[in-house]
Amino acid sequence: MLNMNMITLLIVGPALEVLLGKVRFVVLYLLAGLGGSVGSYILGPHNELGIGASGAIMGVLGAYIVVGLRRRLPIAPVAILLVINLALILGADSDTAARAIATYNDPSMPAEAIEELKDVYNKTFGYWSDHNYDVGDIARWVDNAGAIAHVRVHDQLQDWPRLILGRNLVESIEIDNGPHSMTRVQLRARLLNDAKSGNEVKRAEAIRMLKFTNEKGVLMALRSEPEPLGEMARSAFFEVMNPKATAESVPESPKAQSNDTPSFGGVNTAPR
Repeated sequence: MLNMNMITLLIVGPALEVLLGKVRFVVLYLLAGLGGSVGSYILGPHNELGIGASGAIMGVLGAYIVVGLRRRLPIAPVAILLVINLALILGADSDTAARAIATYNDPSMPAEAIEELKDVYNKTFGYWSDHNYDVGDIARWVDNAGAIAHVRVHDQLQDWPRLILGRNLVESIEIDNGPHSMTRVQLRARLLNDAKSGNEVKRAEAIRMLKFTNEKGVLMALRSEPEPLGEMARSAFFEVMNPKATAESVPESPKAQSNDTPSFGGVNTAPR
């Protein structure tokens, strides 16, 4: 689902294209990709795969830094910070993700920087597969969103990752997007099995995700299970039935944006 190369290109590419022009930007991208692949082949073990598109992306990012410094553009460090923080929010542990968001509380950080991060974060959840579930990506995203919700930036709690992830996660499983996608029924069945398993980590992750996706019926059924599962399900069910209201402003989902709807939503309700 997530491709950090494409996310980096989405963030840095348009700005660099404006600075260099379309032709020079395309030439830079192709030469950086070719140079990276050749260098990887010459310097790396011949029995390993080359770096592929990453070379082109690193070339684009490097060029953006150089051009930004030469022209004394203040946006260069902001864009780089955006790429780094997005990677931490999605791929690091919950404590690191929360610390990444806390950097936006710096008085020198432009006010629009957090809004840009919201927008890019929102655009990363167009598709995800069963592999993301199997390797624990979804559970990590849910945990990180929960940790970030306790961070204050300019005296405002940052609840937007939970709102965006909760909405986009549900929307992406409404239909079958391919052989490795998961419908909501399939996800529900996987979570139910993991909740009942003897694996404590999987059980706890399953309960958190059931709560996050507002699976009231499943949590209700699990309340009568033996402890500790029954108590975990009862606690999660209570939180789902008593949601916390928030007026956090978040970007509309990619699906809504494609239908030319307004850019920002209003009052939202998210699980604790």
